Amino acid sequence: MKKILLIFIGLSISILIVIFFIFPILGKFITGTAREIGKETKSEIYIDGKRENEAKIFISKSNFEGNEKRDYLILYLRDVKKISEFPVLVIDRKYNEVKIPNASENDYNLFFNYLFQSDSGANVMVFVNDDVKGLGFEPDLRIEKEVIKFKMLFAKKPVEIVIKIK
Repeated sequence: MKKILLIFIGLSISILIVIFFIFPILGKFITGTAREIGKETKSEIYIDGKRENEAKIFISKSNFEGNEKRDYLILYLRDVKKISEFPVLVIDRKYNEVKIPNASENDYNLFFNYLFQSDSGANVMVFVNDDVKGLGFEPDLRIEKEVIKFKMLFAKKPVEIVIKIK
């Protein structure tokens, strides 16, 4: 019986190690340095006029610590094959700004269709139009009720992104 219990415990620990290796954001979540944003918001996302089913939009209503209100849309582009430079973009609807967050897989990642965000991913952001740290590119963000339009540089080419929230 002890042997079976030890095998079960060893197997369980091995599976957890593999899961945390594949999804490091879960290790951060368990240690309190990541949070769950939630499930994807129903939307249609168009990049350069073409519908992108792999793009996803999430809503964040607070800062990482949960003590300040935010009105952020988190555009998750990691699964869009033609986009690699910016796997995640943050649209601040309150201040009409597009931001590039720290967005490695350790900072933003999906697990069973839930978006997880690390403290670094939430707190380290650069404005797209910042000439020093950003792209020095004006995204021309326009928000009209549930339709958000802006431009972004992908492969040094301006591309229009349209988000229609349902």
